[in-house]
Amino acid sequence: NREQQQEREKLEQKVTLLRGANEDQRRRAELLEQALSNAQARSARMEDELRKKRAYVEKVESLQQALSQLQAACEKREQLELRLRTRLEQELKTLRAQQRQTTARCGTSEFSIPILSEQLREKEERILALEADMTKWEQ
Repeated sequence: NREQQQEREKLEQKVTLLRGANEDQRRRAELLEQALSNAQARSARMEDELRKKRAYVEKVESLQQALSQLQAACEKREQLELRLRTRLEQELKTLRAQQRQTTARCGTSEFSIPILSEQLREKEERILALEADMTKWEQ
C-alpha cells in the first residue's frame, strides 16, 4: 500500500510536470502563432506598399514618356515656326525690294504722280482749247 502510495505520488508529480510542460508548450505555441500573425500582417502591408510604389513608378514612367513626346513635339514646332519665320522674312525682303524698284522706276520715268498730274492738266487744257475752236467754227 505504501509502495502504491509512493508510486501514485510519483505519477501525480509526473502528471503535474507534464501539465506544466503542456501549459508551457501551449503558451509557446500561442506566442509563435501571434508572431506568425504579426509577420503575415507586416508582409501584407509591405506587399500593399510595394504595389503602390510599382503603380507610382509606372505613372512616373508614363509621365516621363509623355513629357519626352511633348518636348519633341515642341522642338519640332519651334523648328517649323523658325523655318516659317525665315521664309516670311525673306518674302518681306523680296517684296520691299520690289516696291523700292517700282518706286524708283516710277520716280524716274514718265509715270510718276506729279508728272502724270501735269500731263493730265495739259491734256485737259488742250481739250478745252479744241472745244473752244469747235465752237468758233460752228458759229
